[in-house]
Amino acid sequence: MATDMAQHQVYVNHMKSLMVTGYDPENYEHRKTVLRLAMKCSDLCNTARPWSTCVQWGKLVLEEFWRQGDEEKKMMFDVTNMFDRDQCIPSKALTGFIDYIAEPLFTLWADFCDTSFTRDICRQIDNNRSHWEEVITLPG
Repeated sequence: MATDMAQHQVYVNHMKSLMVTGYDPENYEHRKTVLRLAMKCSDLCNTARPWSTCVQWGKLVLEEFWRQGDEEKKMMFDVTNMFDRDQCIPSKALTGFIDYIAEPLFTLWADFCDTSFTRDICRQIDNNRSHWEEVITLPG
């Protein structure tokens, strides 16, 4: 499935290769690669929403991670910092997600279909990243 984060880098690398070799809309594999990237962008679009929406999604995502971490602790598993509500620093977790996942993904998409809309999306992600840097605790 295109939204599987375990396959994120594979899909990004396929798109990068496609952009080097050239996109052929008649090629089924090319179309599949583009559609996978579009699906990934739609899955991760909370980082590109206006700040008021982005922050709400950020809170929900972290709460989901922390609940998983709580369950993993009960089972005596090692828990990564992002999934450990006692260790996670929300601003670092969410700016890191933007830096390593969202921003490169949306920049790649904007490079592929360079429009004012895709450039606006990239600017909004940068704005949201700046807001996350200022967050010490999650609002509300």
